[in-house]
Amino acid sequence: MFTSTPALACTEIASLPATIDSPGRYCLASDLSTPATQGAAITLASDDIHLDCGGLKIEGSAAAATTSATGISAGQHDNVQVWRCTVQGFRKGIVAGTDATGADAPVGIVLRSNRLVGNHAGGIVVAARSALVRDNQVLDTGYTSTSTEPVVAIRASGTVDVLSNQVDVLWEPEDVFAPVIGIAVEGSQGGVIADNQVRGLFSRVSRVGIRVSGPGYATLQRNFVAAHFPSAASNDMAFECLGALGVLDGNQAAAFETGNAGCRDAGGNTFTESKAAGPAAAKPGVLR
Repeated sequence: MFTSTPALACTEIASLPATIDSPGRYCLASDLSTPATQGAAITLASDDIHLDCGGLKIEGSAAAATTSATGISAGQHDNVQVWRCTVQGFRKGIVAGTDATGADAPVGIVLRSNRLVGNHAGGIVVAARSALVRDNQVLDTGYTSTSTEPVVAIRASGTVDVLSNQVDVLWEPEDVFAPVIGIAVEGSQGGVIADNQVRGLFSRVSRVGIRVSGPGYATLQRNFVAAHFPSAASNDMAFECLGALGVLDGNQAAAFETGNAGCRDAGGNTFTESKAAGPAAAKPGVLR
């Protein structure tokens, strides 16, 4: 069981960009911002780091929509935890690990109770042999990027449990045709994707609520996926399994053309296939 211990002493981060290269517990001194368009606002460059922002914000919105900056980058380090951070306005919010299959792939990654808001290409990206992504909010993702790469709220590679996260409002970039995916898991070996809510997806090309791709296998339980916004996407699926064994158990989906594409149905799933085709909807008010 992972527990947060905010009463413990921490080393404060007072300005950005910051690099942490020693094990320990770290926190923010206050809300922090940076206009940088490259690199990371905070780099975790050691094993055994616990960053607990206590709800404070790391802000990158001063950079242009073409920014390539990351909010928090953890690299190939073991036993890294990121808790209660609000990360806003970067290309990607939190990135941990870059290789989920090699001998150097990290283990013990925990990304929990974070709030990722208004990031252009994705909220959370994790690649690990063992990781937990839990109780995070990923909001207003995609709007202002100029890239055609897929917009993915939570992208996990390797054996990662993705539990009780909220994805709300996921849009392809403005004036660019690009796929959107709420949660994408690749190469899992027994990972669990459960109790997540994915809502408000819009794309004129392809939208997928939760995708599992192989090789590997994963269990998808009690997830709720709803499209909400009209779409002319030709590829419009709530749950999709590509080259992997994905088992659906007790999930719900609404307003997609296809409820289940290639996954094994273990029962208790409800698919309300009521695609609302039509012109692009107006962008909703941001949730920030």
